[in-house]
Amino acid sequence: MIIATTQTIGGKQIRETRGIVFGEVVKAVNFARNFSASLTRFTGGHVTEFEQELADVRAHAIGIMMQRAADLGANAVVAVDFDYMMEDGMMFVSANGTAVVTD
Repeated sequence: MIIATTQTIGGKQIRETRGIVFGEVVKAVNFARNFSASLTRFTGGHVTEFEQELADVRAHAIGIMMQRAADLGANAVVAVDFDYMMEDGMMFVSANGTAVVTD
C-alpha cells in the first residue's frame, strides 16, 4: 500500500476514490516517563522520554488507517495528515487520508 502526504502519487494515475480513512490510537503514558518529562519541562530542554513511544503510536495509527483503506479495496492513501495531542497522561495520534485505487 502506498501512503502519501501529497494529493497525487508520482507515476501513478488515481482511478477511483474510495473514501476518507482514519487510524486513531489513544495510549496511556507510563507514569515514570510522565514524571521524568515533567521534570524536563520544569528545567527546560529536550524531552526525549516520549519520542520512541510517539513513533510507535504513530506507526500503529498508520497501520490502522492502511487496514481500513484495504478493507475499502484501495491500494493507496493520499493527502495523509496527522494530529497529535497529549493531555492528562494520555497520548492521542490520528492519521487520516483519502483511500484511492491507482493503476
